[in-house]
Amino acid sequence: MRVLDRYLAREIAAASAAVTVVLWLVLVVNRLVRYLGEAAAGELPARAVLTLIGLKGLSYLALLVPVGLYLGALLALGRLNRERELVVMAACGAGPARLYRPLLAVALLAAALGGTLSLWVAPWAAARGYEVQARAEREAETRVLRPGVFQASRVGRRVLYVEAVRPDGTLLAPFAYAEGPEGVTVVTAGRAREVTDPASGDRYLEFQAGWRYEGTPGSARLRIARFERHGLRIRAAPPRARAKHDALPTRLLLERGTPRDWAELHWRLAVPVSAVVLALLALPLARGNPRRPRAWRIALALALYLAYANLLTVGQVWVEKGLVPERLGMAWVHALMLGAAALLLAWDQGMLRLAPPAREARA
Repeated sequence: MRVLDRYLAREIAAASAAVTVVLWLVLVVNRLVRYLGEAAAGELPARAVLTLIGLKGLSYLALLVPVGLYLGALLALGRLNRERELVVMAACGAGPARLYRPLLAVALLAAALGGTLSLWVAPWAAARGYEVQARAEREAETRVLRPGVFQASRVGRRVLYVEAVRPDGTLLAPFAYAEGPEGVTVVTAGRAREVTDPASGDRYLEFQAGWRYEGTPGSARLRIARFERHGLRIRAAPPRARAKHDALPTRLLLERGTPRDWAELHWRLAVPVSAVVLALLALPLARGNPRRPRAWRIALALALYLAYANLLTVGQVWVEKGLVPERLGMAWVHALMLGAAALLLAWDQGMLRLAPPAREARA
């Protein structure tokens, strides 16, 4: 029987690892494309892309461990059931209770890995990622304007241009075009320089000895003003970074104990608990008559997982809003899915049949 345990555990672990790696690569590549786009637009330093994608990959791995175990167990046990191996094991006395031993062994290992990632590694990776991203934004602040390039703002209709930059930082032949509710504004000057407001931290382009034109396209009304100094805000001060809950250490969540802290803590604890619950769901969904279609079992498996994931999200919101006791958290969601696993196992073993089989009825 130890040979059987090793065989089942190896099949389930191999399938789970393969599914987890595939899902992880899909998410990482998707995020990598986004980071590369930001780097190409000059919003993110190219050297920070690999660091950010590595940190983000750790957070993704914590969430994918239970999903990979669930899908991997379904694939491995489904293949064994389709090839009649589970039938042979049942004939030799290895029923569901016997099959749960290697399955739960793999599930406990996955729960330990997922718990370590969600409780300690993922918060550290999130905090480090926010630091890298904030530093990248600060570096972008130092190169607001580039000579010889028309730069359009992402928010609002505005174009800035400078012909050249002297070694002392003086901008030559600056030009600004902006569209607002009152019409179009054009500002030109012989030179300008970038300044920072010490009170607000906003960055301004200070035009010197230039002209300002205001008007509406298609209208003969035009306002022209000459100035000695004119300031145009080119970038607002970045908002003060606030500690996000996904980046807070688990120890700090326990010390503070606010409803939002409890919601985040229960969400992290849901990763190892859901790994065990999904493993218990996988066995009755994978078993069955090999000759019958498996489409309804696959649809039921996906529906149960989607319901589980959505209920966890709802449970987190309810804990955060105080609708559910903080100590209870999302335990009711796990208990509900454990009840579903018990019902599926009872149905698989024929304990919930509404009518006796045809042979018994004829007898």
